[in-house]
Amino acid sequence: MRADKAAGSKGWAWTDDQLFKYLEDPPAFVPGTKMAFAGPKHERDRRDLIAYLRKFSSK
Repeated sequence: MRADKAAGSKGWAWTDDQLFKYLEDPPAFVPGTKMAFAGPKHERDRRDLIAYLRKFSSK
């Protein structure tokens, strides 16, 4: 299943905590999905990525 369909069907708005957990282990966060990129290995890199993405968020 595609991650966008699996995650989108949940009907949530991404919080920093949810995004952090997703980047840490995508298949565990949205079961039944695969992601070619395993996500940033280091916590600091995940936090930096989330901070960068928030620059483009309207919330």
